[in-house]
Amino acid sequence: MKKYLFVLALGAVFVVPGIILAAEELKDTPTDYIMEEVVVTATRDKEEIRKVPANVTVITAKDIRGSGAASIVDLLKRKANIHVREYNGNPNQAIVDLRGFGGDNPYGKTLVLLDGRRMNRPDMSSINWLQVPLQLIDRIEIVRGTNTAMYGDSAVSGVINIITKKGTLESKYDFSTMIGENGTNIERAGTVGKKGKVSYAANGEYQSSDGWRERTRYRSKGGGLNVGYDFSDRFSITADTSYNKTTFKMPGSLTKEEMAVNRTQKQPARSWPVWWGTATSPAHTDDEAVNEYFNGNILVEASFGNAGDFEMNLSYGNKEIITDQPSGWSPGQYNHVDIDTIGITPKYILESKISNYSNKFIAGIDVYEETLSLGQFLDKERTRHAWDSEVKKDSLGYYVRDEISPRDEWIFGVGYRQEKAKYEGRKTKILGGGWGSAFALEEKTHREDAFDIDLSWLPTKQTKIFGKFSTTYRFPFVDEQVSHHGLADGFNQLLNPEEGKSYEIGGNYSFKKGFKVGLALFQIDMKDEIVWDNTLNRNVNQDETKHRGMEVSLSYNKENLFDLFVNYAYHKAELEKGEFTGKELPFAPNHHLSAGMDITLPHGFHLCPDMLYVSDSYLGNDLDNSSEKLDSFSVYNLVVRCQPNFERLNPTIFFGVKNIFDKEYSTIGFEEDPANGAAPDNVYYPSNGREFIGGISFNF
Repeated sequence: MKKYLFVLALGAVFVVPGIILAAEELKDTPTDYIMEEVVVTATRDKEEIRKVPANVTVITAKDIRGSGAASIVDLLKRKANIHVREYNGNPNQAIVDLRGFGGDNPYGKTLVLLDGRRMNRPDMSSINWLQVPLQLIDRIEIVRGTNTAMYGDSAVSGVINIITKKGTLESKYDFSTMIGENGTNIERAGTVGKKGKVSYAANGEYQSSDGWRERTRYRSKGGGLNVGYDFSDRFSITADTSYNKTTFKMPGSLTKEEMAVNRTQKQPARSWPVWWGTATSPAHTDDEAVNEYFNGNILVEASFGNAGDFEMNLSYGNKEIITDQPSGWSPGQYNHVDIDTIGITPKYILESKISNYSNKFIAGIDVYEETLSLGQFLDKERTRHAWDSEVKKDSLGYYVRDEISPRDEWIFGVGYRQEKAKYEGRKTKILGGGWGSAFALEEKTHREDAFDIDLSWLPTKQTKIFGKFSTTYRFPFVDEQVSHHGLADGFNQLLNPEEGKSYEIGGNYSFKKGFKVGLALFQIDMKDEIVWDNTLNRNVNQDETKHRGMEVSLSYNKENLFDLFVNYAYHKAELEKGEFTGKELPFAPNHHLSAGMDITLPHGFHLCPDMLYVSDSYLGNDLDNSSEKLDSFSVYNLVVRCQPNFERLNPTIFFGVKNIFDKEYSTIGFEEDPANGAAPDNVYYPSNGREFIGGISFNF
């Protein structure tokens, strides 16, 4: 892996500038290709939305401003109709479940990108959504459907790409503040601009909340800087860096009886009889964590005119996660995780004519080196080091895609990827203590490939119809492949990657100006999905599963009157073979609906109601569908926004109410399993009740 990193970096530093100087002598190729709407995730290149063979949603900076959203998670739930599960009622640990995949482990099914660079953690954990301030975002692009051939690991159900603001010819400044109940306080500031050949963008954010529930307090601070330099019209380099530190507390779960007494309390102490005697879990009085993230990236962009375009990201990221869980079992009570990620992703794009047919060819390499180090301690001060573990995952993927248009209204595309991932892992005893066992260094390499074939028909500028077939895979997380937290420690040599096949058809149509409808039908057949087996105390490959559904979208914009959106999704996720054939997967609601309006009122006022409905679903661990369900729920929100006509400052003032009717609901719950030490009753993680918020922003 080291040699690949070295060779590619050397090429970027020495070879590319030399080619650029030669390319400067090529004759400029004029272009008048102007696009209204652009996405960059579906084919890893700029593409008009109507030409993308996928169901696409774009959330713009305009949508974000004055929406009352505190985080990306708020936007994904309310604007994109994505199912989100939350443990603590705050966004730092939220789980995004695109296309209702369900199951106890959805983390690796959706790829999350920041300006095209992956944010997913290599271990079985959600990303910290607070690490990307809303002030930083230019738009969020959600491309639903399998995209493994282009993006590789994790792009099973879709891709979410967060695009940040870049420097513009005119300097702009943003400032906003938001306050609310439960000590909610958010301040954001940012600027973008360009001076000659230098472009820049900078931002900072601070968030804090005492939380709706006891021990759900969190604090988050961070910022980012992006600086670009245009050496010429054909060659530019951009460097960016970001930092975030989030501290949060963990309240634990509640039974129905405990919620009936007080839904906002932390988890109390519990004791119950099990086969080995008595199991006891203390109250969640001191469980808390600190996440500190740093990311840096250098982007090299080069244009060779008729010879194509080149782009390469050189990225580095570090994640430090410190967790105190004295309510848990030793030695997993006090952990220190350090994750280093190095990535190099060169890409080449050539647009040309083949027998008078428009053709676009894309080829690239994705190289990632990820190292996770885990220190387990017996005390909060971390002076008694019990165990030390290290797991490495090195991946190398090659991909190509070609799109050809035999006629202007037809686009035929085909893509292919081949990728390998090598795992190395070991666990060393320092002092020992509690549960756990050491094991020597072992390794395993997985090799997978994927391809897709798609066809888009664009009979008019208002119409898109597409069909797509794809194969997909997901490599195991490092802590699925190598169990090192103290329960059944060891290298799981029997575990295989997940694999699947995806079928999808869909389309969009605009009846008249401002009125759009969309429809997508899909089915994803998976095998070897990875789950935890309580009987074997290790991760195993599950029997075959089928995920199918329908997505419907409608939007209508009546200029100067209102803007309406409605998004509905039907999902069905069930086991196809084995003991539980025909049973639905946990955490997979069948129906998901979001809707909202932006109603224009006199004197610059806007009334913005929205709602979210999620049907019931089975609890975690309930593969035989025998337990009670997570109840369905409907949540209604309201924002009143005012945009007075002040020169230069362009203020936006808003007041909002989340969960107007104080609906009691949960998005996460687990079935009892006392034989394996779990609680003697089903447990739930209550979601937030009613909250009032307000704020003001300036854009000048």
